[in-house]
Amino acid sequence: MEIKVQDYEKMSKEELVYILKNLKYGLIWSVNENTKEQFEKESGNAYPVLKGVPERDILTDKEKPTNLLIEGDNYHVLSVMQYTHRNSIDVIYIDPPYNTGNKDFVYNDRFVDKEDTWRHSKWLSFMSKRLKLARELLKDDGVIFISIDDNEFAQLKLLCDEIFGEDNFVANIIYKKGGGKSDSKYLSIKYEYILTYRKTPLTIFKKAKSPIKNYKLIDEQGRRYALAGFDRQGLDYTLSLDYPIEAPDGTLIYPGKSEELYFKRQQGHYQKKDWCWTLSKKEFEKRKSEGNIVFKKIKGEWRVYYKSYYKDKVTPFENFIDFTSNQASAKEIKNLFNNKKVFEYAKPVDLIKHLINLHANNDAIVLDFFAGSGTTGHAVLELNKEDGGNRQFILVTNNENNICTDVCYPRIKKVIEGYTTPKGKKIEGLGGNLKYYKTDFVPKNANTDQLMNDLVKKCTDILCIKENTFDLVSDTRPYKIFKSPQKVMAVYTSVPSYANFQKLNDELARFDGKKILYCFTFNPLGIDEEHLEMLNILKDVEVEPIPHQLKNMLDEALKKG
Repeated sequence: MEIKVQDYEKMSKEELVYILKNLKYGLIWSVNENTKEQFEKESGNAYPVLKGVPERDILTDKEKPTNLLIEGDNYHVLSVMQYTHRNSIDVIYIDPPYNTGNKDFVYNDRFVDKEDTWRHSKWLSFMSKRLKLARELLKDDGVIFISIDDNEFAQLKLLCDEIFGEDNFVANIIYKKGGGKSDSKYLSIKYEYILTYRKTPLTIFKKAKSPIKNYKLIDEQGRRYALAGFDRQGLDYTLSLDYPIEAPDGTLIYPGKSEELYFKRQQGHYQKKDWCWTLSKKEFEKRKSEGNIVFKKIKGEWRVYYKSYYKDKVTPFENFIDFTSNQASAKEIKNLFNNKKVFEYAKPVDLIKHLINLHANNDAIVLDFFAGSGTTGHAVLELNKEDGGNRQFILVTNNENNICTDVCYPRIKKVIEGYTTPKGKKIEGLGGNLKYYKTDFVPKNANTDQLMNDLVKKCTDILCIKENTFDLVSDTRPYKIFKSPQKVMAVYTSVPSYANFQKLNDELARFDGKKILYCFTFNPLGIDEEHLEMLNILKDVEVEPIPHQLKNMLDEALKKG
């Protein structure tokens, strides 16, 4: 049904009931035909798969993680990842279109402008399907960061509360993107937001070490310290912490510097949070005797401080980020592309590094399915270089305006292999490995056996991604063998036979470690009994049937939303 009339008094009962059933977040949710067309376009009459582009692969060190760059619609890729990475991703960062109405959001092959009646509904429908799939990819201790601005912040918060659970909302991180515009119509907008959700309460966030540079003073024993004010207004008022302190000249000092307010508090006239000292009188006298209390006279008034010593303590990171800006990102991009303006509005590397590093796992798998210029991949490579981590990134982007082939891929290649800035400075490569994939499709064939055959022919790359094994060591007609430092994987893509299994067994016997075989079968319930007997030839090999599990996972994914 397509609802275009905005005067509800003129609507039929059927139209009004339809609207009530589809009312969500204060919006009429997905009631026009564009939404239906978009869903059918994305689901299509074909199954999405992934196809390798080996000429774009980069290999510098087989001992390092293999990162992935996937060119294609992220809805299709997220669907395939339900098979390859379900419950496997540690960190997701995305910077989706903000839906400003300024040709930044395409829906059903058309830009959505500010005057579009269904502007917010279309954006939420677009995001909902992708975020539902993304949640399934996260580990139980995983976390997702979503950049957004004022245009869709409120709607996105409600959507995420529904998908991830209101109790799993972690924080709204406020990011100072730059100086704002002096010609803004009303207010100069300097900030954006990063909505942060965990999948479950198992998520562990890193904490910040106290920066030693803040402890500039040194005592007689050579210990670093800083002076901290002894009184506070923001503490819960406690009578035992409200007392006068004698200054060096014999005058009395009161919390908040007011004798009058001190006596009012003593008579019971105080706020829940009011002025008092941070420590009891007994603790004050103890620290004073140890030489850890400092008096200073500032503008004719005595103030009391205590020495706060550097103890390498940790505290939670703040939800305000102002140490980098979008201007820094523009400079990074220009340095990589010989001063050419190849991409606007990319987030700075330092910002993404900070977000990824909030997660406690230094070997995290990091996914960005709105990868754009590839900042997330750049950030992962830098973090690994800095702390010795083994994080792996997965970048997904379409190739609109050649963003994948002409910006994202060249950027990652330069960061891995090294490059020279426009000023002639040579930047050493960070190292790393990259596999490049594109989305491909298998038509939904009415002939089930033919469909299974077609899926098997195109599933090898998907299985390599699933098992993280990319080094091809044997390529025969009935099977292929891949290995990694951790395991060996064989993919058997034709009707099994004793002779071929015997040959496969002999080849697998040459390898140590875990071994897994993906074996073709028409049986949707698993391996046929006659083939199971053949499989007894294989020793110490795990066997998984294909392709029914892949098909079932894709069917489930394409129905979401």
